[in-house]
Amino acid sequence: MKRSCNIVMSFTLIIVVFLTCIYGCARKTSEVKSPRHIDDSTPWYQCKKNVYSDGVNCRVDNSSAIYADKTCKVFYQDFDENLSDKYCSNLIFIDSNDNVKDIDLSRFFKQDEKYNFNTCFRNGDDYYAIINLTRNNDNYNSIYRIDYVGGMIEYVADFVGVKNEVYYIDKVISSDDKYFAHIYYLESNAFKDAFGIFDKDYNLLHEITVNNPVTKWALTKESKIISVMYDRSNVAQSFLYSAVFDVENGTEKRTSVSSDLLSKYNIGYTTDDGFCYINNVDMTLTKMNLETGKEEFVLDFNNSSINLFELQCSSLLYCSDDICMLKKDTIYPSESFDWTINTLIKEDRNPNAGKQILYVAPKYRLGSLAASAIESMNTTDEDTYIYVTMDYSTLVFNDYEVSEDSTVSQYNKMIALVSKLKQDIRNEIAPDIILDFAEYSSLNNSDYLYDLKSIVDDKSRFNRDDYFDNIFDAYVKDDKLYQLPVSACVGGIYASDMAVNDSRFGFTYDEYKEFVQSECNGIDPLEHELGRSRCFDAMVKNNYDKLYDTDNHLSINNKTFRDLANFVRDMNDPSDVVFNSKDLKFVEFYRIHFDLSRLLINENKQLYGLPSENGNSGPIVFPLESIGICSSSNQFDRAFEFVRSILSYDVQIKNVVCNPVNKEAFSHYAEEAVTYSNSWIQNHYQVPDYNDSSIINEYIEYICSANTSYMCDDYSLLIMNEELQPYYYHQKEIDEIIPIIEKRVNNMIDEIQ
Repeated sequence: MKRSCNIVMSFTLIIVVFLTCIYGCARKTSEVKSPRHIDDSTPWYQCKKNVYSDGVNCRVDNSSAIYADKTCKVFYQDFDENLSDKYCSNLIFIDSNDNVKDIDLSRFFKQDEKYNFNTCFRNGDDYYAIINLTRNNDNYNSIYRIDYVGGMIEYVADFVGVKNEVYYIDKVISSDDKYFAHIYYLESNAFKDAFGIFDKDYNLLHEITVNNPVTKWALTKESKIISVMYDRSNVAQSFLYSAVFDVENGTEKRTSVSSDLLSKYNIGYTTDDGFCYINNVDMTLTKMNLETGKEEFVLDFNNSSINLFELQCSSLLYCSDDICMLKKDTIYPSESFDWTINTLIKEDRNPNAGKQILYVAPKYRLGSLAASAIESMNTTDEDTYIYVTMDYSTLVFNDYEVSEDSTVSQYNKMIALVSKLKQDIRNEIAPDIILDFAEYSSLNNSDYLYDLKSIVDDKSRFNRDDYFDNIFDAYVKDDKLYQLPVSACVGGIYASDMAVNDSRFGFTYDEYKEFVQSECNGIDPLEHELGRSRCFDAMVKNNYDKLYDTDNHLSINNKTFRDLANFVRDMNDPSDVVFNSKDLKFVEFYRIHFDLSRLLINENKQLYGLPSENGNSGPIVFPLESIGICSSSNQFDRAFEFVRSILSYDVQIKNVVCNPVNKEAFSHYAEEAVTYSNSWIQNHYQVPDYNDSSIINEYIEYICSANTSYMCDDYSLLIMNEELQPYYYHQKEIDEIIPIIEKRVNNMIDEIQ
């Protein structure tokens, strides 16, 4: 059985929603030649990994961390729909010996009482929970001592003296027989912030109202409150700032910390003495004094045994200079919903001393596939250690010309990034391996990358039968393969298998237009959803082989370019009107877990490529994950061992982002996906049973029918779209514009060579 789909086109699929785009000021630069070996003085943090599964009374996939220190972890379970208007059913306590205790809070409250677990704090060796309780329409913030050994909570007292009737306390720090607290008031259906100081019997001594929302806070050495605030007085220019509050005297004083500095961070774990540990996207850990803004380098996560993908999906639970505790957040459906807590502890010596370093540079973040290959090699190879450099990541690369036009700035950044990478390759200070740079086609040259085709075709060194090798072939140009796709991500037009009357997997322009008129009421889904500019970009990327020569210069004085420019000429911008075509849709198949869940069962459908002049353009291979070896590397054999590792079954089954290109790994992956999708589709589409292996065979057919690479330097598109405007508005002919485009694009290509 077959299906229709409703997937919105996106070319940046692996941007993960829960992760923060921040820039670490301890960024390493490529101006200085990086060391090529690990010595005895290199620090090392050993990772202790703990995975906690569902307990008797709790579901870990519906729980959040609320507190951690170096001796314990405390979690709470979110709202349970089975508890009606009660909010938190379980408190989960994990001690320093990793013993897990579930405390069923419902046992300690009456049927007519509403309760919610706010937070917990530590005083001496004891832990306390703060529970917001509503009894007879009265609001209480009550303190309970946690007896985690006996699985009990014991009432201690209520906070006393807070004037507002409706409030709750979400964080407490104990110091010198006093309790410093952040208080939320509910006024006119809006929360107001305040800080309070309570005595040892929880009586309010001093209080100060705060005018702006509190993001994070801690104590200074003088026992004053240091807080990061969100200034929203001007919505158009809201920003973060830090301030010190003298609660006793009711004063607020902003610090000298630059708001620009604070805005670059997702403020991490705050200590009780006014410091904040920050997990940066350049894979470093830094510590900042919130009062002065001074920042110190603490840890390079490359010098630890943590899986670096898990690192990027983690939040800081607790941190000191010697211990770092991170909770891994589950993002993808193929991942376990168990808790994973990685605790890094500084060791006396580095076990990798003496190993040669092989540098890997991702274009964005590090995916699960690359991280698993790195982990595998770093734990098994006696001579080589893989180190990730973020110098060429679009997350941290900052050396480019800024424009008031955000789109132009982004293109400037891409151009500068590629120029820097090329310069470093020529100067032999570049990384050995680059990841996910496939859309930077100007790198596809023997001056910058090794040609991998001969070694991939050599059966004595590589077995192509183990892979969807048509995915490899899609990126072969002039019998060269400079960047090897390592995942099977394909897409195209999803339409009736009778849309094309022969065995082709693509439309001619006329066939496509006829199908839109006859089956889509004349509404072109490409125009409706993408609009002219994005559709043009897609068509150019789909015809890269025909529009760029062997030196990556643009050559568009041909029928291919004229036809695709004419195809989009009279398109409009995307429409706001809701239109969902079941007969024709542009789709991307990049993750079978999501794909099966989102597609209705539908008969007689087929995946085609974008329209072309002869209809031979099949489904597209998207370069979401690729790998290339820089020509400046003098460790080619070791670098190719990393390529071999990233393509191996053991690593490919750990790819939680995209479909494996390894056939055996894909089969394992697909079986899990069917199981995952079955219940989801039953609930949403009322389909009785979806456990049908034929659906996997159809999906494999889509992968195997892909024959077109999807590649282009984006700066070329910016110039083309700009110069084509007079043609779109019928003010100039295409032959007047082609020489202008070629000259501008090729001049730019020559400049960055």
